[in-house]
Amino acid sequence: MSYILTCLICGWLGVRMAYPFVLAERWRVPNDALEREVLQLRLQNQRAEREVKEQDTDAGVMRAARRLGWVAHNEQHLRIPGR
Repeated sequence: MSYILTCLICGWLGVRMAYPFVLAERWRVPNDALEREVLQLRLQNQRAEREVKEQDTDAGVMRAARRLGWVAHNEQHLRIPGR
């Protein structure tokens, strides 16, 4: 009888001691997803900061203006058919 009681107590203690590890495993997947999202957002932020720094120069302003189709005051805008 005491053998069965000892086995039951040990089993119960084993389950109780394993619970934090089971809980951590349940949280791991959502935590990993959040960490990936944070990393992606950091990379986007770095790209945006780099773009802002590039456009903070005269050459950067000129590049941005040309992307919008602007030309300098001493240039002519050429239209290419089919584009």
